[in-house]
Amino acid sequence: MYKNEKFSFKLMISVNGFTEKPTSKDYNKISFEEKEITISELEQFIKQGYIFSCTYIDKEIKSLFGYKKKERALHTNIIVFDIDNTLLSFNELLVTLKYQPSIAYTTFSHITKGNRYRLLYIFNTPLNQNQYQILYDNIITNIELDNHNRAIYQFYLGSYANCKLINNLIIYSYDDISISNSIKEKPTPYNIQLQMEKRDKVVVEIKDHEYITNFWNLSHKDLIEKYREKYPFFENNLEEANEDIPYITIPENYCCIKRYWFKEKTAVVFRISKQPKITRNIQA
Repeated sequence: MYKNEKFSFKLMISVNGFTEKPTSKDYNKISFEEKEITISELEQFIKQGYIFSCTYIDKEIKSLFGYKKKERALHTNIIVFDIDNTLLSFNELLVTLKYQPSIAYTTFSHITKGNRYRLLYIFNTPLNQNQYQILYDNIITNIELDNHNRAIYQFYLGSYANCKLINNLIIYSYDDISISNSIKEKPTPYNIQLQMEKRDKVVVEIKDHEYITNFWNLSHKDLIEKYREKYPFFENNLEEANEDIPYITIPENYCCIKRYWFKEKTAVVFRISKQPKITRNIQA
């Protein structure tokens, strides 16, 4: 964690700003473009009511209508928290935080819908979806207030020119946020993924070149038969099949009779009948 007024990062910024909170109809008319800005420039965009978001595959977005934000999101340098309807004043909230935000400001809905604040944590490297959620979960455990910005691809509004805004000029690194304790205490899928990423990669070289050649040229059945003795495998017949058995043998002339249920509605009653259908297993 350090302070650097000249550090720059990329964001999607709306082409125009707003003097009041835009309506749902306004959103479909808003276009965006990718900009590289400093933390102080972001402060000015916020005070002019611009909208900002993570970077996307597209350098420009003409409209949010029909735009697949989740599928096209790339990464972001900012983690955002919305604090809604809290009784805490701006200064009281900041005192309770373990990690001080890079920027904090009152939103368009502040006062009219209770005390509403937005906290921005700016990082020195772009974060992907997985990294964003890991850091998000660990920062929020210290905030202890409700929020709903866990998705990297959300768009965020700026505010009024006279909004209350604090710019701490803080730039975080990934290692600044303590994650070791929470990984042990909360084995979430994201934390498990983080642990796996930190493990040393194990590479096993296959030296049986004949097997590799046969693997790509023989059918699965012929490959298994050829290497039955050299590379033993678990084999069971159809009657002993279960989810724990990786491979079962099926006779070549095996037939399976499936009975499908058809429900027919009449004016008085429901009539249910069975219609047999014969299907034949096809060997790979």
